[in-house]
Order: sequence, then structure tokens, then C-alpha cells
Amino acid sequence: TGHSQGGALATLAAWDLAQYVQPVHQRMRDLVKSRGGVLNAANGKLVPQLEKPEIVLYTFGSPRVGDRSFRNAMNSLVPNSFRVVNDVDLVASVPPATRLIAPIHPYRHVGTEVVIDNAVPGSILVDPSFMEQTLRGKTKVHVKRHMLTNYRIGVHACLFSPADPAFATGPG
Repeated sequence: TGHSQGGALATLAAWDLAQYVQPVHQRMRDLVKSRGGVLNAANGKLVPQLEKPEIVLYTFGSPRVGDRSFRNAMNSLVPNSFRVVNDVDLVASVPPATRLIAPIHPYRHVGTEVVIDNAVPGSILVDPSFMEQTLRGKTKVHVKRHMLTNYRIGVHACLFSPADPAFATGPG
């Protein structure tokens, strides 16, 4: 989990875990399985077989991290990846994704996009289509929307309805 640059770093960390740690874990799991488990040196009891760790990634207002190849590999290795963005957050739209500005390898986002619409509290779009994005017609120009406080408020509004007592108390 991370916000802004922390989201980009969390994306790279998830990539590293999926790319390097999971294969090592698989080899350890195979070794444990071949021996029917392992003995705990402290108490001499048999430790159950190791389960594969699930990598789940949540980023908030993260910039784009890699090119199309990286995105495709990352989405395959870490399918439970969610990129939460405020509707007009400028930082979530950089670096550019167009060939006009980044002609060799345009940047791409990873994971499933979750858009928080601050104009209508509690409204979200999950993995919006091109048409939904076009019809919304909002330009990402507000740096203020990038502040972590605005993400907390937006997520809180999505989790609690105005009729819920927790809504009135706010995030915190």
C-alpha cells in the first residue's frame, strides 16, 4: 500500500515479491511437501505445509510506473492490484501515456482502477471503460485533490452512507 511516490514504490515492491520471493517460496514449499512437513526445532512438532503468500496491492494517487510490457507482466503476477485515484488528481496522470510526449515507451498504469468521484460523495467507478472516462469529461488538473486527506475522505464516503453514524464522525 502506498500514496503518491509511495504507491509507485509499493508497485515495484509487489513486482519484486512476485518475481523473486514467490518462486523461492515455491521451492521451499516443494521441499517441505516432499518431507511431509518440517520439524520445529524449538518444540519438535511437525509444522504444516507452507501456503503460497498472496500479494495484494493497493495504491492511492500513484503515478504510472512502467511501460506496456511491465504492466502486462505485473497484472499477470499480481492480479489483486487496485489503483485508487481521485477523479481529478493530477499526479495520477503522470508521467504521460501518449506517444507524442514519450515516443519510445509510453508509461502505463497497472492493476484495476478505482475512481473516487468527489463531486458525488460515496460514488466510485471500478475499472471505468473508455466511454465512461470520456463522458465524465473531467480534466486532471488539481494538485490539491492529490493530498492524502482527500483520499481518506473519499474512501470514507464510499464505505459509509450518509445515514450511517460513522459517516458523521469522518475518517480518523
